[in-house]
Amino acid sequence: MPIRFQFPLRFKILVALLFLVTAVVSVITFTMANLFHTDKKTYIHDLTSVIALHTAEEARSLLIGYRERIQVFARLLYDDRLPPERKKELLKLLFEDFREFVAVTLYEGETEQATLYDATRLSAAGLTTRDLSAFRRSHPLPFVRIHSGEVFVENSTLSERLPTMTIAVVPPMTSNARATVVAAVVSLDSLQRLARRSAVFETLVVDGQGALLAHTDPKQVALRTVVDWLPRPTTLQVRQSLGTTQEYTHRGVEIIGGFAQVEFSGLLAVVQIPKTAAYLTARELLDNLIGIALLLLVVAGVLGLVWARLITRPIERFSMATRIIAKGEFDIRLPQNSRDEIGMLAGSFNRMTEELKVREGISKTANFNSPFLFLNNN
Repeated sequence: MPIRFQFPLRFKILVALLFLVTAVVSVITFTMANLFHTDKKTYIHDLTSVIALHTAEEARSLLIGYRERIQVFARLLYDDRLPPERKKELLKLLFEDFREFVAVTLYEGETEQATLYDATRLSAAGLTTRDLSAFRRSHPLPFVRIHSGEVFVENSTLSERLPTMTIAVVPPMTSNARATVVAAVVSLDSLQRLARRSAVFETLVVDGQGALLAHTDPKQVALRTVVDWLPRPTTLQVRQSLGTTQEYTHRGVEIIGGFAQVEFSGLLAVVQIPKTAAYLTARELLDNLIGIALLLLVVAGVLGLVWARLITRPIERFSMATRIIAKGEFDIRLPQNSRDEIGMLAGSFNRMTEELKVREGISKTANFNSPFLFLNNN
């Protein structure tokens, strides 16, 4: 005969209970995880956008301050009322007050007329004025754009020890009106401090040519790295006062980036964070929820096994009792410990055994008085 596998009732109850608990816990877990992930995603997008806006505003304030200081240099250079010695003294004081200024160059037309510089800072970085002039010859200023009123800004770093940018403007016209341009080489220390504020977000300030002016990694600025991989959202051209966010991939890493126009010479402030870091809390929550769900399943399994045992144990007693009765032994009683259906069934079973016992006694008495039995005995 083929062997038939028996699946006890308590295991059926246990499997049904575990299936129900698993379904409920899974729905709750993934619903909570999805809600938290959605909320986290919105929060990260808003946060990157806000940080980008703040970075853009602070960068704009710095650059406006630099422009105003350049104009102070220009006014002083064109002030014919000051004696040369007094003018030289005041210009020296300006470099002492505007410590971020490394050099200031005056152009008339497109010809360099004079260059003022901080020799101490250049020497500390291993640079000379010849290095500045050589860089400018290889990277000529766009005089046409500058004369049209545009403020020109570019990364002009020559040494990793002295990251700098060049800001070129048309100064306010004096009584001796000339087609002049003043270009200042300014240290990027203040912009770099903006980029290093956050230990979580990577902050970038990019000039109009796509070169970095500030970055969490100073080496990228020193190398004048061009971030050509960075998306330029078209929405920023329409809504310059607002930030925006985009998701993109760079070198195989999915990134969330916040963008905001600096509103100064086409500069762009960017704050970005890898998705893996942004959603780290969400993943931790999901892992915790899965751990709790597994723990609930184990507890539910143990409790279900005990519960199923409590339910099926009386049924096993009934099965054993029926086998005893089948052998003709009616002196058996089942404990009636509960008032539920199992208890009622145990009471009915006990009454049945009593009746069977009475009938068995009557049957034996009748057989003893039977004539057939008497004849057989003779």
